[in-house]
Amino acid sequence: FDELIFNADRNLGNLLAGPEYRLWVYDHGRAFQPKSELYDPDKLRRVNRRVWDRLQSMSDEELKDVVREHLAVDQLEALVARRALLAERVRALVDEHGEAAVFY
Repeated sequence: FDELIFNADRNLGNLLAGPEYRLWVYDHGRAFQPKSELYDPDKLRRVNRRVWDRLQSMSDEELKDVVREHLAVDQLEALVARRALLAERVRALVDEHGEAAVFY
């Protein structure tokens, strides 16, 4: 998710662990930068299958519509570009390690 939204500020200071080890992430103030590259693609190793399938099933316009009222045009275009780069990265991971090792 951080790669998709280009979250350049993920750190332990903006994670909370709750009861039963439930994790909350917050502080996305530096996310959605208008950059058409991935922030740190080498950190991407595992992908939630349900989230990934939904993300892949959306058209570019559907993806933009989800966040359009919150983002500028350049941010929307960068989001679409990053999703395409994520798809390439995930395909490469699956080719190298197999689906069972990549998706959970």
